Amino acid sequence: MARAEAKRLLGEIAIGRDPANERDKRKADKSVEAVLDHFMAEHVKPKLKASTAREYQRIAKLHIVPRLGRRPIGELKRQDIAKLHHELAEKPYQANRTLALLSKFFNWTEKNGLRPDGSNPCRHVEKYREGKRERFLSQAELARLGDELRKAEKAKTCSTWAIAGVRLLIGRRTLRIALPTARVNSIKSRAGNEEAPETGGTRGFFGSWGTVMGEGSPITGA
Repeated sequence: MARAEAKRLLGEIAIGRDPANERDKRKADKSVEAVLDHFMAEHVKPKLKASTAREYQRIAKLHIVPRLGRRPIGELKRQDIAKLHHELAEKPYQANRTLALLSKFFNWTEKNGLRPDGSNPCRHVEKYREGKRERFLSQAELARLGDELRKAEKAKTCSTWAIAGVRLLIGRRTLRIALPTARVNSIKSRAGNEEAPETGGTRGFFGSWGTVMGEGSPITGA
């Protein structure tokens, strides 16, 4: 069997064909979408955290596959990646996360022989400057936090001062959000307009705050 295969390869070389080049070409002709599927199955899902895997799949589905999915993996150049990155310029955070995923993806393709070493087209594509991102806990998240604080307090697994500090920080942040909302609702009420939904008003915020703080003292929850 091995001798017959060797004869076949020698015959192809004798007529001017290069079996190795043809094999590499077949690999390079695979679509980005097909190779991404292999990347997700063989690298992302088994080796990364589930939350990271979900984020990678979301980015690939939203930003990469629609723009590059049908392109051959060996065809992509730096200008293709720069163009995709530029198309996401209004969302710099997403643009940069997409670029980071693509960079890891192309490193993986090199490691697996799907592209030549050192050919990562993401090199020298500069990231956008990102502004500070601020996210507030939802009412459900505040409720879960309150439950965990009370459990820790009851089991004495955490310092009373640390728990009080968390409650104080949450309370200060809640006031920052709730008080401006209260003023808006008061103005709307005096003007005869319909009041904003309760989830956006002070009762919604203070209800969640109370869940975190516990009954009694707003700091100790006693």
